[in-house]
Amino acid sequence: MENKFRIGATIAQSFEIWGRNIVAFCLVYLVVTLPGMFFEYFSGIAAFSVGEPDSQLPLAQSSDFWVLYGGVLLLQFFFEYLAAATVVYGATQYMRGHRFSIGECFIRGLAVLLPVVGVALLYTVFMAFGFLLLVIPMFFIAIIYWVCIPVAVVERPGILASFSRSRELTHGNRWRIFGLFLFYIAVAAVLSAIIGVVFVALPAGGGLLFYMGIDFFSRVLLGSFFAVVLGVTYYNLRIEHEGVDIQELATVFD
Repeated sequence: MENKFRIGATIAQSFEIWGRNIVAFCLVYLVVTLPGMFFEYFSGIAAFSVGEPDSQLPLAQSSDFWVLYGGVLLLQFFFEYLAAATVVYGATQYMRGHRFSIGECFIRGLAVLLPVVGVALLYTVFMAFGFLLLVIPMFFIAIIYWVCIPVAVVERPGILASFSRSRELTHGNRWRIFGLFLFYIAVAAVLSAIIGVVFVALPAGGGLLFYMGIDFFSRVLLGSFFAVVLGVTYYNLRIEHEGVDIQELATVFD
C-alpha cells in the first residue's frame, strides 16, 4: 500500500480525530489559554482592541502602553503554544489507540513547554522576517517549518534541530502543505468575519464581554483543530518518509 501524503485525507482524518474528541481537546485548550484571556480583559487591552479604551489604560502613544500590550501578546503566545502542545499529545495518544485525560495532556504539554515556546518564538521571528522581505518568503517559511511544533513535542530534538527535522519531513510535499496552509487561512478568515458581523450587530458600548466570549470560543475551536491538523500532518509525513508506526512514534511518552 502506498503511504502517500494527501491533503484531503489529512483534513478528513483531522476532522475525525478532532470531532471524536472535541470536548476534551476544546476543554484542554480553553483551560490552558483562559489565563491569557483574563489578562487581556483586566489589562484593558481587549477594550482597546474593539475601540472601547479603558480610562485607566496608558495612552497608546506612551511606552507604558506598548510594554503592556507586548506583555499581553507574549502571555497569550505562551499559553496558546502550551495548549497546542497538549492537544498534539492528546491527538497522538488517540491515534495510537490510547485513552488520555486532560490532566495527562497538561502534564505532558508542560514537560515540553520550554522547547515548544522556543521553537514557536523562533518560528514567529522567521515568519516576521519573511514578511518584511516579501510575502512569498513568509509562505515558504510557514510551509517548510509546518511541523516544527509536533517535532518539538514528540521527538524533542532541541529547538534548532526541530526546524531541520521539519524541513526534512516536509520535503517533497510542500505544495500539498501549502494547500493545508490555505485551508487554515480560509477557515480563520471565515470565523473572523463572522465575529466581526456579530460585534457590529451588538449595541454600542454593551457587548465587550459577549464579543470576547465569542472571540475566545472561536480561538478555542480553531486552535484545538489546528493543533490536531499539525499532529496528523506530522504523523502522515513520517509514515510516507519512514514508514514509522504510530506506536513507535509515540513511545517517547511512555
